[in-house]
Amino acid sequence: MTLTLYLSRVVATRIAAVLASLTALVLLIEMLEAIRRVLGDTRGMDVVLTYLALRLPLAVDRLFPLAVLIGSALAFGTLARSNEMVILRSAGLSPLRFLRSLWPVILVCGTVNYLFEDHVAPASERSFALWWQDTVRKDDDDADKNRAQWLRVGNRIVSIGRIDEDGKSLDTVTRYDRDADGRLTAVSRAKSARFEDGKWHLEHDKVTLAEGGKAAPRLVWSDGPSVDNIRQLTLSLSRMSSAQAQQVLDGRWSGKDSAAHYRVVVHRGYAAATVPLVMLLLAVPALHGLRRSGNLIYGMASSLGLGLAFLVVNGLFLSMGEAAAIPAVLAVWSAPLSFILLGLAAWVHFEEGR
Repeated sequence: MTLTLYLSRVVATRIAAVLASLTALVLLIEMLEAIRRVLGDTRGMDVVLTYLALRLPLAVDRLFPLAVLIGSALAFGTLARSNEMVILRSAGLSPLRFLRSLWPVILVCGTVNYLFEDHVAPASERSFALWWQDTVRKDDDDADKNRAQWLRVGNRIVSIGRIDEDGKSLDTVTRYDRDADGRLTAVSRAKSARFEDGKWHLEHDKVTLAEGGKAAPRLVWSDGPSVDNIRQLTLSLSRMSSAQAQQVLDGRWSGKDSAAHYRVVVHRGYAAATVPLVMLLLAVPALHGLRRSGNLIYGMASSLGLGLAFLVVNGLFLSMGEAAAIPAVLAVWSAPLSFILLGLAAWVHFEEGR
């Protein structure tokens, strides 16, 4: 237990220090870029502090895997440089026991990365977008609201010409009904829609069947998206929780992307818990940087190179999955599992060659 606490403390403190440094740097850069729009005659430091508070979780979400990689590499390099690993190996510490001794760090980092990736960051991004829209960019939002929005509502494709600020009034609503095989069955065009009594009420609705015939107008859109869902369509969001992505796939929430994208999001949320383990394993070369050659720089560079290679390969697979080129399961899990095996193989290689 003493060894576990000591090694966990060494690694965790380095990870925390690197994360704090990188986050502070990124927030400073973002503030320098946005300060012209954030500060003004009627805005003070409270606006700046709100900006920083809402952007902080997004910065942590982006930087946490990299902080685990760099922090672990620094911690392992410290253990190697101080000859502590030589002492531990002489005392009979095996690679498996060393890895087991780091279970608190692996568990905490995996949990933190999952929570930020799947819960904190999506909620923070949405809160920031709403705050930015309502408080800072009121004069710039008309172009976004006047741009046509395309969304999926269950198996139906919907086009909305304009969304009012409250999200309760829509102009030029066109709904494309499809069957289970994705074939078009009917097109419904309404001049406007108003949300009242929990339903969308359509004005001047005209329904055209795929065969060319006409059908009775549908004056009530009972299964339409909620007002909150409609308003979120006007926001530029890049993150979504796995639960909400599953709701889109089940038809209980409306989204603007393809079904393949939402399948990737569902699996990506769960895979986030494995990323810190990948980064920690890929930092192993730094633990053996001071072999007889005394080359610590080689070990650190190898760790960083492997970690960056994982980020590139993982991003490539995710892009292929969102493009429906490969299944979502393969797109999300291929890189983490492959690099976990690569990290274990590197560990064995360095142990046998020491």
